[in-house]
Amino acid sequence: MSIDYLRSPPLYKIAKVLRYCRLYGPARTYVKIIAQLHMRQEGERLTETWVNSGVGDSKSKNIAIVGCGNFSFSNIAYYATKNSGSALRAVYDTNGARAVSLCRAYKGLYAASRPEEIFADPGVSIVFIASNHASHAKYAVNAIESGKIVHIEKPHVVNTDDLDALMGAARRFEKSPIYLGFNRPFSNHFLRIQEALNLESGPLMINWFIAGHQIDDDHWYFKESEGGRVLGNLCHWTDLSLRMVGFEAAFPIQVTPGSPANAKSDFALTFNFADGSVCSITFSAKGHTFEGVREYLNVHKGNTLLSMRDFHELAIDRGSKRSSYKSFFRDHGHKRSVLRSILGMPSVPLREVEMTAKLFLAAKQALFEQRKITVT
Repeated sequence: MSIDYLRSPPLYKIAKVLRYCRLYGPARTYVKIIAQLHMRQEGERLTETWVNSGVGDSKSKNIAIVGCGNFSFSNIAYYATKNSGSALRAVYDTNGARAVSLCRAYKGLYAASRPEEIFADPGVSIVFIASNHASHAKYAVNAIESGKIVHIEKPHVVNTDDLDALMGAARRFEKSPIYLGFNRPFSNHFLRIQEALNLESGPLMINWFIAGHQIDDDHWYFKESEGGRVLGNLCHWTDLSLRMVGFEAAFPIQVTPGSPANAKSDFALTFNFADGSVCSITFSAKGHTFEGVREYLNVHKGNTLLSMRDFHELAIDRGSKRSSYKSFFRDHGHKRSVLRSILGMPSVPLREVEMTAKLFLAAKQALFEQRKITVT
């Protein structure tokens, strides 16, 4: 059963807020609270475009968001407006009340009644796509064909047809850069991990343990068309593991399932990479974690051993030298991930867009079919 934080006992809410202030800082904690109120907004699709009359038009307002859920409210819109001024131009969501809520909160110009309005708007140059997973590729293709810079939240595809359509559009319209919403590679902790591993040679031994949120059986994640929690959650860590091994050294990859076929939120997978590296990922969602998603990583390569907890603490042992790092707040890389497209930083190479998708699609297939899958 999912927790309704707004209906929780007062002492629980106070403890939650205090803990989150320590983990994420007062500003991010505040916006996470407001996001809970935002998610209570319910309404049908807008029949006509809602215009924010209190905000004047501006050439600097060039960002659009498709999908106005919790992540868009508490991360995308938060960092996009906090670090680049009031740059939000347009939003769209099938829930009209949430579209208006986000647009009003972040001083956007309008909430569109149809996504086509955003793709046809010459004032929109960057489109963030954070709608339901099954719609990501479709909206991304539309944005690419409209000449927009596109930032696709994970997963960028949910099946091979999606991947073929996305890659086809990306190759036809090479001037439309693609950014992916895998934020953790831009954490300072992960950057240090990559730096340490690059000093060593040979294969890696990687172990992830993740404790995720328990969600109800009727949650939209579990709809067959949406890809389930493998694509909704596990893709974060398949992508990170692939980056640690290296895209060129990784393939072919053998994916072996280690959980029952009917498991919806508890998975164990082993990945054997071409260079001899081995990765195990265990994802568990049996209850509610008070501090949100918990992540534990252990890696061994050459003379280097490293361990990381919650993208908050990192220890690296290389020979006789030990280095320890602890960020003041948890650092999941959200800010850098969001700002990359806005600041015009290098986009994701198309080969990486394709390869990371092939791996998480293979992980889903291996679990669903209960057999080993080789990704070429």
